[in-house]
Amino acid sequence: DYIITAFGSKNTQTAIETLIKDDKGKININRHTMQNKNKPHIFAGGDIIGTNNLVDAVNDGKVASWFIHKHIGNKYNI
Repeated sequence: DYIITAFGSKNTQTAIETLIKDDKGKININRHTMQNKNKPHIFAGGDIIGTNNLVDAVNDGKVASWFIHKHIGNKYNI
């Protein structure tokens, strides 16, 4: 229902971080699919998962978009 975008900014909403971090404050993302390990409907990349440069952050978005596409397709048998 939501896409949250940010370019070179810092997240100030702790609610967003709790979506992708576990109880110990660790990033809980599968780095291959950019999908949250506990909440498979959440995908993240870039600054919020610790990506340090623009090229890799852009790739995070590319990878996440592909796996979002697959996730929705599998959910609705498309």
